[in-house]
Amino acid sequence: MTAPTMASIVADVAAARGVPVSVLRGRGRLKQNVRARQEAIWRCREVRQDGGKPRYTLPQIGQFFKRHHTTIIHACKRHAARTVIEPSPESEPAISLEPSSPSEPKIETEPCDKSAAEAVFKGGVDSTPGVDFTPGVALPSPG
Repeated sequence: MTAPTMASIVADVAAARGVPVSVLRGRGRLKQNVRARQEAIWRCREVRQDGGKPRYTLPQIGQFFKRHHTTIIHACKRHAARTVIEPSPESEPAISLEPSSPSEPKIETEPCDKSAAEAVFKGGVDSTPGVDFTPGVALPSPG
């Protein structure tokens, strides 16, 4: 199997993203075009030779896209950062307080005393017993 050319990679990305090839190789800076261009640049960089080295060098990719090789580095980093796969809620295990097996003990929780919590939060910090929050008054020293 032959490695894809930069032109074929750009054509594939352009077709998938609905953006003309001329826009991907152009100077436009619309968000959707920039992201499609960065994807195409990243895909060009990911094509490998038999030894595992990139087939296209940064200057070669830059010349194809009419950009400096440091811009190619930036595009690859930006696209890679955007495509980091984060775990989805469906793949994360649900936390359950119920035992998963009959031998595992059930976690018991105690109900919260709502009246005590409401009393503290209704009055704000000024209602904290034993502490004077008057401006200019020093806090009591511990001990």
